Amino acid sequence: MENKVKLHHLVKLAISIKSICQTTEERYLEYWKQTTPKSEGDILDRICYAICSVHTGWKVNVRQYKNLTKYRWKENKYNILPALKLGGGMFNQKTRALTELLNNKRYYLANTDPFEFRDNLTNIPCLGMAKASFASELIHPTKSNIPVCLDTHVLQWLGEKEKNGKMNRQQYLTLENDFQTLSNKTFIARNILWDSQQNEENPRYWSHPLEPKQIQIQ
Repeated sequence: MENKVKLHHLVKLAISIKSICQTTEERYLEYWKQTTPKSEGDILDRICYAICSVHTGWKVNVRQYKNLTKYRWKENKYNILPALKLGGGMFNQKTRALTELLNNKRYYLANTDPFEFRDNLTNIPCLGMAKASFASELIHPTKSNIPVCLDTHVLQWLGEKEKNGKMNRQQYLTLENDFQTLSNKTFIARNILWDSQQNEENPRYWSHPLEPKQIQIQ
């Protein structure tokens, strides 16, 4: 019975992904191509954004990230805690995570393979597989075969919501592979489906702080 339920969710998800029109996918690809990080500072910002998203809704995520940017968190680690306190919860845990990132950024930025990059990031306090995968997605948004952020929404699509925060590494990789079999552009597909649930036509309501100063929106 359990396998039948899982198959039902996978088929439903496959149909949703298959129904994404090519024009929408191309529009998203172009947007994320322009928003792909170009420098070490950009990559640190993507990891920071992912850390801000831990146990946090997207509105607080955006607010915390904007405050960190305003307080120039990369230039002075002592600004991190005050900035986070202005924007939402878990500020002590996120301060430890961002401080660890700055103190050992050479280690965390050394590997360019998306999966090994993700795995290295899980050594940061409070950054598990899902949010480390989110950081890797933000750094490699248009690539095929990259990690998948299995947050509560994706797990719900897969019929595995009860596993949120309770998976070991092998269980995570198994479900990640399930999603990857449905799309070769997993981040783009995930974006489109999530934005559609929010009645949004693009991801800018949550991704705009990551945009370069000059960007062409279709």
